[in-house]
Amino acid sequence: MSRPPPRLIVHPLRSPPAGCDRDRLIEVLRELGLVGDNIDQDDFAAGPGFLDYISFLGCSPQVILAMAEDRESGGCGREGAYIHIPRETSAHLLVDANARPPRCPQCHKVDADWRRQWLTVQAAEPVCGHCGTASPAERWQWGRGGGWVGLHAGIVGLHPEETVPSHGLVEAIAESCGGEWRTFYLVSPMEGANP
Repeated sequence: MSRPPPRLIVHPLRSPPAGCDRDRLIEVLRELGLVGDNIDQDDFAAGPGFLDYISFLGCSPQVILAMAEDRESGGCGREGAYIHIPRETSAHLLVDANARPPRCPQCHKVDADWRRQWLTVQAAEPVCGHCGTASPAERWQWGRGGGWVGLHAGIVGLHPEETVPSHGLVEAIAESCGGEWRTFYLVSPMEGANP
C-alpha cells in the first residue's frame, strides 16, 4: 500500500466558528483564489491565487498545479498540488507519525502516555498524566505535527521542507470564517490516528 502524499492542513484552532461549515470554507477559498474547479466531491484543483498563499523554497522550485482533468490520469495524486476538503467534518485526531507528543493545555507538560488515551481510547477529554486535568482534545498543543481536527482543508502535495504557507492565508480564512485558524504538515500519517 502506498503512502498518501504529504499535505498542509488548515483548520480552526477550536470547533468550527458559528456559520462556518464546509460549504462556507469552500466559498472562502474560491474567493481567495486558492481553490479552482472541482476534481471530484472532496478534491479541488489549485486556483489562480494558489501561489499568492504558498511560498516555495529553494533556488528553482518545480511547481505542478493539478487541473481538474488531470485527476483521472493520476497526475493529480502523484505529482501535482490540489486541495482536499473532506465532507466528513466530525472531529478526530490527525497526526504525523513523527509528531512530538502533545502538551497539556493546563500545565504545558508533554504527556508521555498520550498514545494510550489518544489512539486506544480516542478520548474526547484526555487526562494529563502530570496534573490530572481532563481537557478537551482540541485544546491540547500539537505544534507543527498534528491536531484534533474536524472541518479542514488539506493542500496536498506540499512538503514541509519545500513550502511555507503565507501568514495571509490563515488571516484571510479567519477574517472570512471567524475564529482562529492554524496549519500543520502531515507527511507520514500515524497508523490508527487518522481516518
